[in-house]
Amino acid sequence: RLDTEKDLYSKTLFSPAAAASTRDSLDVLLQFEEPSQDSSSILKSKEQEEEETVSASTSKTFKLPVIENSDNLLSELSITGLRNPCNTCYINSMVQCLFSTTLFRDLFLTKKYKLFLENEKYPKGLQLSHSIYVLFKKMYLNGGRAIIPNGFLKVCKKLRPDLNIPDDQQDTQEFLMIILARIHEELSNNNVTKYYSDLILNDATALQVNPSKYQKWCEETVLSDGLSPIDHIFQGQMENILKCQRCGNSSYSYSTFYVLSLAIPKASLYSFTSKSKKIKLEDCINFFTSDEELSDDNAWDCPKCRTAEYKLKKDENLSQKKRSILFNLHSRPRSKSPRHRHHHHHHRHKNDDAKKNDDATKNSKKWKSKKLTTIKSLDFIVLPPILVIHLSRFYYDLTKKNNTVITYPLILNIILKNNKVVRYKLYATVNHSGNLINGHYTSVVNKEKSHEIGLNRQVWVTFDDDVIKQHHKDRDDFETGRTEISSNEVYVLFYERVDEEDYEEECC
Repeated sequence: RLDTEKDLYSKTLFSPAAAASTRDSLDVLLQFEEPSQDSSSILKSKEQEEEETVSASTSKTFKLPVIENSDNLLSELSITGLRNPCNTCYINSMVQCLFSTTLFRDLFLTKKYKLFLENEKYPKGLQLSHSIYVLFKKMYLNGGRAIIPNGFLKVCKKLRPDLNIPDDQQDTQEFLMIILARIHEELSNNNVTKYYSDLILNDATALQVNPSKYQKWCEETVLSDGLSPIDHIFQGQMENILKCQRCGNSSYSYSTFYVLSLAIPKASLYSFTSKSKKIKLEDCINFFTSDEELSDDNAWDCPKCRTAEYKLKKDENLSQKKRSILFNLHSRPRSKSPRHRHHHHHHRHKNDDAKKNDDATKNSKKWKSKKLTTIKSLDFIVLPPILVIHLSRFYYDLTKKNNTVITYPLILNIILKNNKVVRYKLYATVNHSGNLINGHYTSVVNKEKSHEIGLNRQVWVTFDDDVIKQHHKDRDDFETGRTEISSNEVYVLFYERVDEEDYEEECC
């Protein structure tokens, strides 16, 4: 056992005073030890686990497992490494972030997920939710050690053989989407709203959205797709509006997301005080929600304009027919009949018809002269307790990567359509170096139990598979008052929603 290194680690990671005196030694990489056979008593065997007589579905309370032998903060905070059998760093880094997502982790550790899982529909060998429960329990009870997530990898491989786990490297963000979609499918259940009533209590008036359109969308899309605890934890909602600049007609549509994927705008779009060409995360969000003008072939095919244009063409064709009839009528040889006395009446009708024809032509020309443009706008209307942000760094061929430096804040504020400000605190990131084919993923997590953000309260740990780096150098600045970090490797960010009281208390 690496007792000397573990003692140093415990002192420097959790004691600011000791950390200050041993700052130079904190860049040492420490590899977790493999759980010894003696530690097996901490975990129940699979057979024992399946023989438990009290299930979560019959329990009135949901409790976390008890951590035994928590004689140091490594075990108390469940700082557990994950071994990499081949090319699974993209899985390990994302698992560390999900394990540190309290709402998500406790859904499994307390066995609450069993309330919604239909065992008959999903055999245990294909239950991703059960494999996550087993993995999380091992991670929770084996702080200070490293484990191999064999069971979890085996289920993932069965569900997605195309990923070729564990041999091929994949995109960690895509893997996250696969995981969330599958768990949503497994836990989608009519009982969900009994425990997560917020999923059906959105007030269209308070959200300042189109009531009828929003209600129809909720009934036809959201409710028909089913609701799950994943919706409660990760789901956000957006309103998309297309407004025709020719007639003023608008179209409303709504969509959901689990992961907010943001393009990185070009530096030329923003003014900088330095030559560092850094883009703020807030710039990426503003770029995502900024109005966009669509013109010509890209413009919205407005149904109101289409109807009006059809009517104008019909009127124009009718006026042309009348003009042709009048022309033929007055070009005939006049007969010497008494009707010539009423010629002035025909002349007056001719002028009236000509005026109508001219008006129709003018209206048609005026209509066509208006440029066909559409303003596309997007607003957040509901934001989730856990906001996951993905920065689109990879190009289509996957070998090229956008290495723009992104500055991201410890505290992130986002404004909803109704002008309500939603505040988030950072608690985890996934970083990527290299390209997608030949690259490597690591994660950085605030392992403090409540993800506190006050000075000297944060416990930032870098996970590199079964290796950790103590006191990530950038995050030392958080503990000295710095409120943002810059990186060209940050790829996925995890933010947790906070209310004003919690924010003021943590920052005191």
